[in-house]
Amino acid sequence: MAEDIKVGKISLEKAKNGVISINDTGFVVSGLPFKQPSSEVKWDEIDQILGYKRDLFTTDLICWGFHAPQDDKTVEVHEEMLGFKELEETVGLRFGIKLEDWFHKVAFPPFAPSVTRIWAKEENYQQQGQPDRE
Repeated sequence: MAEDIKVGKISLEKAKNGVISINDTGFVVSGLPFKQPSSEVKWDEIDQILGYKRDLFTTDLICWGFHAPQDDKTVEVHEEMLGFKELEETVGLRFGIKLEDWFHKVAFPPFAPSVTRIWAKEENYQQQGQPDRE
């Protein structure tokens, strides 16, 4: 249990929920339950990042969806995957996303999906800057 405590917070990240591996060109999501195939996301192919919640009956699960138009796929990651915090930090630096810009819009109200666009390529979307709730 002591290894799960980080800076006064309990880490939700567990490898059994999937593993996010970050590299120079993007990230790979692997080790997913139900033998789902691994997914690779390249930084330069992402055209938008959505934040949202999944209602798990007694708790919410904060998720990010990375959309890549080249193959019209959205790869979902969530806060219980091993590597999510590192991804959150890396994406923050790479795309200029700050926790305070999106977290409150996604986290509240409880048990509502609260789908929020937290980043989008300028050429695809007119409004940039603050995240937009969809």
